[in-house]
Amino acid sequence: MISTIICSLIVTLYGFTYLKNIKDYHYKDAKTILNVSHSSLMSLGCFLHLNDIISVNTILLNYYLIVGFFIFDIYYILHYNIKNELLIKSIHHIISIIGVYALVYDHSIGYIMSKLYLTEIVNIPLEVRYVCIRYNTNKHYYKDIAQVFIYILFLITRIIYPIPDFIYVCKEKPWFYCADYIFIYSLWCYWFIIINSKLYKKIKSYYLK
Repeated sequence: MISTIICSLIVTLYGFTYLKNIKDYHYKDAKTILNVSHSSLMSLGCFLHLNDIISVNTILLNYYLIVGFFIFDIYYILHYNIKNELLIKSIHHIISIIGVYALVYDHSIGYIMSKLYLTEIVNIPLEVRYVCIRYNTNKHYYKDIAQVFIYILFLITRIIYPIPDFIYVCKEKPWFYCADYIFIYSLWCYWFIIINSKLYKKIKSYYLK
C-alpha cells in the first residue's frame, strides 16, 4: 500500500514537472491534465468494479494511486500559495483517505466506496470550465455545456444517488463509517449550495439586463 502511494506521488510529480518544464505548459494547464487523467482513471475503475469486471483488490490499487495524487494536490496548493483551497481540499482529501483505509480492513464496503469515488467524474467538466475561464473563451459553447454537465452530474452522483447508501451505512455499519459518510456528504452539499448560489446570481443578472 505505502509503496504504491509513494510511486503514485512520484509519477504524478514527474508528470507535472514534465508538462510544465519540458512541454512548456502553464502550471495550471499541467494541473488540469493531471486532474482529468486521475479523475478518468478513478471513475473508470469504479465503474468496472461496480459491474464486477475488476476485483476489490484491483480497485484498491486504484485508490492507492489517487491517495498519491491527493498528497500531490496538497503540495501543489502549498507551493502555489492557493490559500482559498487549502482548508476545503485538505478536509476532502483526509475524509477520502479515511474511506480508503476503512476499505483495506472491510471489503464489504467495496461497492459503496466505488459509488463514492465514481463521483470523481464531475471533475472532468469542471476542469473544462476552468480552462474556458482561464483563457476567457466560450468557443463552441464549451463552457456552457461544461456547466450543464457539472450541475447534472453533481446533482445525480453526489446529492441524490448517495442517499440510500448514506442511510444504510448509518444504520448497519459502525459509527466511524457513518461519521465519514456524513462528513463527505455534508461537504458535497456545501459545494452544491455554492453551485446553486452562482447559478442564481447568473440567472438573476441575465434577466436584469
